[in-house]
Amino acid sequence: MPRISVENLTKTYGHFRRFNALSGCSLTIDTPGLYSVVGPNGAGKTTLLKIIAGLIRPTGGSVTVQGSTFYVPENAAFYDNLTALEHFQLIEDSLGSHSTSMKPEDVLDLMGLPRERKVSGYSKGMKRRLDIGMSLVADRDIMLLDEPFEGLDPSFSEALSADLKRLNDGSRIIILSSHDLARVEDLSDVIIFLKRGSIVTTVERGKADRVTIKVPGGPNVEDFLGSLGVQYEVRGDGIIVTAGRERSQDLLRQLIAKGIEVEEMKSPSLLETYRRIMEGER
Repeated sequence: MPRISVENLTKTYGHFRRFNALSGCSLTIDTPGLYSVVGPNGAGKTTLLKIIAGLIRPTGGSVTVQGSTFYVPENAAFYDNLTALEHFQLIEDSLGSHSTSMKPEDVLDLMGLPRERKVSGYSKGMKRRLDIGMSLVADRDIMLLDEPFEGLDPSFSEALSADLKRLNDGSRIIILSSHDLARVEDLSDVIIFLKRGSIVTTVERGKADRVTIKVPGGPNVEDFLGSLGVQYEVRGDGIIVTAGRERSQDLLRQLIAKGIEVEEMKSPSLLETYRRIMEGER
């Protein structure tokens, strides 16, 4: 049974001026890993994460979550007069000492947080690490992080990336939303594209939804590509062919069988894929 199953989810805000944050959204996650949700502002990323976490109720559709969740908002609230260790101990006390797999002292060391400093003296990056540390003490197997890199300087972003890579050890599901496409591309096992409240596609690591193939130019090559019905563009003295991942393998065999040299074959970057999807290219 899927760990997370979202079926035809809708969420509408407002009474007089209604706004559809999610519309017909469906998603299945059945294996541990790091999943990133990307999309423009207003696409419904935060709403989706909150519904999975059980913090808000959908207007329609269904959500099934097998496991316990911990939601980390973009701007979390803390007790300024407490230390990180004291925050961790509060979580442990609320759950019972036998309910956690990691002790507060161990999480403190893992997250690289100071033992004595109060949270009032923390930077945003340190607070983000405190957030994640609290989820580890709580021992939740589904972590939901809303814009974890927002507002962090480069050094803390790099450190947080290292933390997430370490935590993505096959024992939990991590779902994050982010506008930082470079981080997303580096971290994610699966990238979920959300547009106007609907999931338009998902892309697994190393399995881009489209592939570009470069071949030499010439009328004979163009005629052959035209007969195959594939999308191509003439660039200088070469031709760039774009095809879906599955179609590209057949196309590659057809080009080789025809004696056409394949000069280059590559997957587009996440930025290129994002622009194509969000700008409505096909």
